[in-house]
Formats: sequence, structure tokens, C-alpha cells
Amino acid sequence: MAKERKRHVLTIDPKQLQEGTCRVLDADWGDGRLKAAVCKEGNVIKIYPVEPE
Repeated sequence: MAKERKRHVLTIDPKQLQEGTCRVLDADWGDGRLKAAVCKEGNVIKIYPVEPE
């Protein structure tokens, strides 16, 4: 079994997220995408990649 390499993608401060909103943060997905939308829905934080223009 191949060993997975962990890497730091982004840092989130949950105290800065407001309910029902998203913040666009710098991220490195490793495939050319450099942004992530971080959204708070209730007690759940969801992270979505943002495609480059």
C-alpha cells in the first residue's frame, strides 16, 4: 500500500466564520487551484475548491 503524504492545504479560524456565509481563502490543492471557499452551516464547516478564471 502506498504511503500518503500529508500536506498543509489551508488554515481556518472558525471564530471568523459567520453562520450561512462563505469566505474565500488561499489554499494549495496541489492541482493548480489556489483558492478555497470555506462555509459555515450550523455546526458544520464545509470546504469547496474555487476554480481559476
